[in-house]
Amino acid sequence: MRRIFALGGQAVIRDVETPEPRPGEVLVRTAFSTASAGTELLILRKSEAPDATDEEYPGAAPWEDPRFRAGIPAPLRPRRPVPGLISLGYSLAGTVIGVGEGVTDLRPGDRVACSGSQCAHHAAIVAVPRNLTVPVPDAVPLEAAAFVTLGAIAEEALRRCAISDRKSTRLNSSH
Repeated sequence: MRRIFALGGQAVIRDVETPEPRPGEVLVRTAFSTASAGTELLILRKSEAPDATDEEYPGAAPWEDPRFRAGIPAPLRPRRPVPGLISLGYSLAGTVIGVGEGVTDLRPGDRVACSGSQCAHHAAIVAVPRNLTVPVPDAVPLEAAAFVTLGAIAEEALRRCAISDRKSTRLNSSH
């Protein structure tokens, strides 16, 4: 199975083992994945350093560090990175091809969007925790659904800035 990584400042394609869904995970055949120019260019630049590592949390390995494991069942902890390569991708859409134990509301053939910088990579097939997977309505093209994470980030920014509240207050006070 092919997956895209960052290495030496470049995007590279490598063959890796196809993941098996662990309990609580959804196995998805990727139809579209979204390249986020800012984040992914930063990761590509980071990969130029000779000591670059695939750590989202500096100084910690979430698959080993008990601070990141607390309250997270072992099967849903991030998978170990591929040595020497840095992962790219965190937002995609595709079709369910398998589910792990405990996933009862999704089945093979369902269209889904997936999020997560430690699992929704640029890869032909990904295994994503169920809580980072959402069904895609038939009326929504998978190409558009692949932007799920970027949409969630934008929505959270609006929420934090209370922009929608300010706008509605302005509109209400002018009437």
